[in-house]
Amino acid sequence: MKSLFVKEFRQGRSLLIFAAVMALLIPVCYLVLARAAFLYIAGYDAAWLPVIAGFALLGLSFFIAIFASAGLFCSEAHRGTLPILFALPLSRGRIWLAKLLAGLTLTIVASLLVLVVGGALLPGPCGDLPVRDHLADLCCSIIFLFAVGAFCSSLSRSVNAAIPATVLLAGAIIAGGATLRFYYGAPLLGPPWLDVALWCACTSPALLLGSLLVVVRGELLQSARKWLFGVPPVLLATGLIVLLVIGVARATTRYHRSNVSEVSQVSDPNGGEGVCLLSHGQPFQVVPRWLLSLMVNDESIHPGALDLDQLQRAYRANHTVVLDLVSGRERSLARFPMDYQDWTHPSPPVSAACSRDGRLAAIITQPAGLTWGVRQNRPLKLQIVEIERKKLLYSGWPEKAPSDIYDRHFDLSWSPSGEHLVLSSGSYGGMGGDKRTMYFLNKDGSQSRSGPLILRSPGWALKEDMIYGFDSNDNLCRAYPDDRPTEIIWAPQPKPEGVERSLSPQALSPDGKSFALLEAMWPEKPEPGARRSVIQTLHLIPTAGGPSEVIWQGVSSPPTLQDAAWSGTNRFLYLVMHSWHEPSRRPFHCLLSLDRESHEITQIGPEVAYGPIALIPRPRSDQIVLWCLEYDWKHEGWPGPRLLGGHLALADPDGWRPLPSAEESSRFAMEHGPIGFDHRGRLILLRREQSTRLREEPFYALHDRLEALDLDTGEVEKIYP
Repeated sequence: MKSLFVKEFRQGRSLLIFAAVMALLIPVCYLVLARAAFLYIAGYDAAWLPVIAGFALLGLSFFIAIFASAGLFCSEAHRGTLPILFALPLSRGRIWLAKLLAGLTLTIVASLLVLVVGGALLPGPCGDLPVRDHLADLCCSIIFLFAVGAFCSSLSRSVNAAIPATVLLAGAIIAGGATLRFYYGAPLLGPPWLDVALWCACTSPALLLGSLLVVVRGELLQSARKWLFGVPPVLLATGLIVLLVIGVARATTRYHRSNVSEVSQVSDPNGGEGVCLLSHGQPFQVVPRWLLSLMVNDESIHPGALDLDQLQRAYRANHTVVLDLVSGRERSLARFPMDYQDWTHPSPPVSAACSRDGRLAAIITQPAGLTWGVRQNRPLKLQIVEIERKKLLYSGWPEKAPSDIYDRHFDLSWSPSGEHLVLSSGSYGGMGGDKRTMYFLNKDGSQSRSGPLILRSPGWALKEDMIYGFDSNDNLCRAYPDDRPTEIIWAPQPKPEGVERSLSPQALSPDGKSFALLEAMWPEKPEPGARRSVIQTLHLIPTAGGPSEVIWQGVSSPPTLQDAAWSGTNRFLYLVMHSWHEPSRRPFHCLLSLDRESHEITQIGPEVAYGPIALIPRPRSDQIVLWCLEYDWKHEGWPGPRLLGGHLALADPDGWRPLPSAEESSRFAMEHGPIGFDHRGRLILLRREQSTRLREEPFYALHDRLEALDLDTGEVEKIYP
């Protein structure tokens, strides 16, 4: 067997010479092209030349694997030396193994020769070659192509027939692996092309088994029996291997709380006992380092358009978790398939919500694939679960509701009583703005309203099952979850000619009796050189009907009223004003309180630099939680505005108190994003390590853990994971 191995290896010396020549030729071509003036004249980016050279080295290894394996057996049959070979005092199985090991050794040596010599001869850009990021793909692909070549060599009568057959069969298997990965949602380790290579490599044992059976039982490789011993076992073994790999992939991505790395998509507890969230575990790198470095260094890509953490990190084990805030335990679990084909926006456009009493949970899931990915061209699915009994009340999709996720996101929200659920859909940006199409459902999934309702900036009342929002004519409306007609409770005055107007809801009082609404008007065509002035009016509208009351009016150029929230006792309306310091033109925020009875306005606390801000009323109290981040907007360069600090404070008209303490408030605010209050009055927070990136909506990003802050004692309790 050893002498046969040595003989086969010596016969392949020409392949080593071919590999050495190509290993020299590729660096020479790279050096010539890198210094060619026509590349710059034509506008080509020479930064991609190292990538092209690296893939040329990788591709050459694939051809070596095909050439080394395609002639293993059919060349002997074509030359008529196969009877002499089988006459040796060795079993056919040992002969097959010796030739296979010799061909595989030849492939490995020639591939290493190409990669080592070719990489060493390339100058400085050698470090940017993508070879190191694709070694796993390379090994899997070489083994797969060698197995395909050996199988086709066993069935073919000449090398000229074996090589095209190898290329065709390999192409068909690669197409099948790509279909499993991208269409049927069957990723294995995560990176797309590594998964395709792994799926192809999974067929290698079946192909080698078929080749062995043909050599052992196929007489002199001339009989038609070789097809009977070759093809059916390969098909059967491939099917069994695919089923086994799918089962192992699903088993290894099961939910384990200890393996949870980050959480996202946390729903607002709304003073209840439960929240819904997405847990993420088993991270992997989506984008190869070489491509990431090119994207970062590409001047045509704006730095703010890329989230490096999202581009580099994704997760295999993703689950929807309904979490009990009382005990901290999971009350319901569901596998959540994820699709990371869109590298720049991998977060799911879906939603989950828990009723305020913690009895019901509604989850929108993407169609599950074979392993942990997303099945393509399948509709979304809405599931309603009764948590206590773990009973599935509904699984499906509302009639007439759009189920495609292209440029669309969905939200779920329960009514205060928990008897009705609203599925609302809207587009990302565009002309629709914040307009939502709402579908009303009962808790068993049946439609409580015969058709959809379209409102702008909709929101549930705090105690009653009714929704407030604007219709197409800018009328403030009240809608019901059943077929009762929509009521108009306030209509704006006709706008003057030559004036633009916008209406935005600010806050509904906790008792449901008053609605604060901001009206802004500005000239359509301001005078040349003049700064545009905006007239802002804050209306207090009684929800029972009747005339509105103007509680604040100002002319901004700017300052601008940005946000508002009622206190839990209905007495104070807290306002966030946005303006600029002159002459530096640095933006800032300030917090104001407006007394509902006296209409007195008081500034609370100091001015803070402009950045993301949130107001969260403390239940049954005059206090409100203020969270904000401060950024230096004059800072230029990657990764954009520089984070200066943050504030987390408990405010009332008399001032604010930093949380959890004055010394820790800034760092604590930079590392946490508030969600809302639970039934015990604790502030639920999402924690993430301090980052310099700008996050307009910090609670929709990936975070490390879920925590609860006791506002009275300042103690922080870890809830999840």
